[in-house]
Amino acid sequence: MTRLRQQLLFLIIRFAGLGLRLLFFALFFRYSEALYGRYGIVAVSITLGTYLLGFEFYNYAQREWLKTHGQGLQPFKHQFLFYLLVYPVVLPLFYLLFYFGFLDRSYLLWFYAVLIAEHLSLEVYRILFVLQKPLWANINLFLRSGFWMIFPLWDIWTGRPLTIDRLLRYWFAGDLLALATVWIIWRQHRAHDKSFNGFDKQWILKGLRTGLPFFLAVIHFKAVEFSDRYVIDWFADDVRLGVYTFFANMSQLVNTVVYTTVVSVMYPHVVESLMNRQPGARQTWTHFTAQVRKWTLITAAGALVAMPLLLYLLGKQVHLQYYDVFAVLVVANVLYNFSVPYHFALYSARKDWLLARAVIFAAAVNLGLNLLLVPRLGIRAAAWTTLLAMWIIYLVKKRAARPLLPAA
Repeated sequence: MTRLRQQLLFLIIRFAGLGLRLLFFALFFRYSEALYGRYGIVAVSITLGTYLLGFEFYNYAQREWLKTHGQGLQPFKHQFLFYLLVYPVVLPLFYLLFYFGFLDRSYLLWFYAVLIAEHLSLEVYRILFVLQKPLWANINLFLRSGFWMIFPLWDIWTGRPLTIDRLLRYWFAGDLLALATVWIIWRQHRAHDKSFNGFDKQWILKGLRTGLPFFLAVIHFKAVEFSDRYVIDWFADDVRLGVYTFFANMSQLVNTVVYTTVVSVMYPHVVESLMNRQPGARQTWTHFTAQVRKWTLITAAGALVAMPLLLYLLGKQVHLQYYDVFAVLVVANVLYNFSVPYHFALYSARKDWLLARAVIFAAAVNLGLNLLLVPRLGIRAAAWTTLLAMWIIYLVKKRAARPLLPAA
């Protein structure tokens, strides 16, 4: 398969998954704003959970695997051994979400099943990429984040009642199918990697130290993205939670589209050129930045124009009163996208702790203002605090990265 045809196939798979997500979000929101809001809390809890369980340990495992020039799977075996040690410690913490009433105990077992399956399938997805199996990685992503949504869409179409319990079962089935792609990893390495050399405590401790700044940065960024949902859930009703969740999901498509079409294609070359100070590295970064900005603005403009029409088609014109919330969230995602080139400049310079500190500060501001303002001003306050946090992240990364860029 030629490189061009392979890239085209990747885009088809990714946009098929994106299309199913869009259709699912829209028709589910039309079905019930309140149930959509409850599902949103479940979904963000599982997403946060995958990062807590993973500890960004994959960064270290992949780097160690590359040092061996791709011989054997020992780093990945230790990676999954690490997860077996983490699960008994971290998994019980999620019961607090049920204890404080954010989640309902009726679907506790399915929540845990999806959380574990989603995390493991995510790690398989990452390993497939580093093993240079991008086609299977994209199939994995499609199965766990797009394909399973066909079933609730069919339920909506046929009039079968939707429940959180049933949605989690569908999601779990998609994750199991995605986990089946681990067979590709086993097939590639089964001939020369049949043993395990034992538990290496020092190797895992080094991985913890290496992954800590990445972990802190990711967890606090996800707090910026998702803490507003928990605060709204605590202080507002399910309908307003559903409206905010719908607008937040739709605004994040600005990130998803740009990542799929620009960032995922260009960033490996950008990072390599910056890390190795290759000739033309500044021009490569500048071109990358221009492409990110151009497609971000195009996608954002399209989203702002399309939202009123979408609400009309869904029969939800009443929620146009909150159109300003959607607009503010779109601008927040624009700022996030604009920070991405500076993020990779800092990453290439190995300024891991600087990245972490910037996001931690933004998350603290975001959570504090959410708790202070959402009870008084509602979902509009949540949107504006998200915008402020993204502006802080953008500004700090920009100022920190510019002196590190090579001369033009």
